[in-house]
Amino acid sequence: MNVNNDETNENASQSRISGCGTRLALVLIVLYCFVTIYSTIFAIWSFFLGINAGFQGRDTLFCNRIELSKVDCKVVRNSFLREQNEIIQDVQKAEVRITKVRGQGKLKTYRYNYQIFLVTKSGLYTLFYPEDYFEPQNTAIFKSEVSYINNFINNPDENSIKIEEREYALSSIKRGIFLLFIGWLPWMIFFVYFYIVLITLKPTGRKS
Repeated sequence: MNVNNDETNENASQSRISGCGTRLALVLIVLYCFVTIYSTIFAIWSFFLGINAGFQGRDTLFCNRIELSKVDCKVVRNSFLREQNEIIQDVQKAEVRITKVRGQGKLKTYRYNYQIFLVTKSGLYTLFYPEDYFEPQNTAIFKSEVSYINNFINNPDENSIKIEEREYALSSIKRGIFLLFIGWLPWMIFFVYFYIVLITLKPTGRKS
């Protein structure tokens, strides 16, 4: 009688384990599908963002002297999918604006926002988008570009100039790495969880 009871209890225990294993397998399958879709989307997004990093922000300025006292410029903004041309007429001079911005948090660090403008008869035109740096030494770099443009405008012997900026390549690469990490994070969580489940369900052997 005791033998039959032991066999019955063992069969019931095995049935419960089998049922738990089936439910766990379904949960893992659903989780696997979710993680696969989620990670694939972010991996593709990160891939194209990384490619775009080589193109985005490669803004090029072309200035041509139409007359002795008239200069027209063109800004070519390149991205991965398209190229945008913007014409700026009657350029009078170039200016750089530097803004000291106090950072947030306990460190209270400062950064310097640099922005180059072209002054025209109709107003200001943003030549290159703002760029943030933490070192004030970059002031000389931006001022030299402004001086280069102004020297061309004031020198009637020069016919054209070209300036190329690569502002956003580094920031796009950083965003791509971050998105790639976010995309692979569910995979890492899934495999850690799966490993823990395997360790938990690992049979320890039955004592005789």
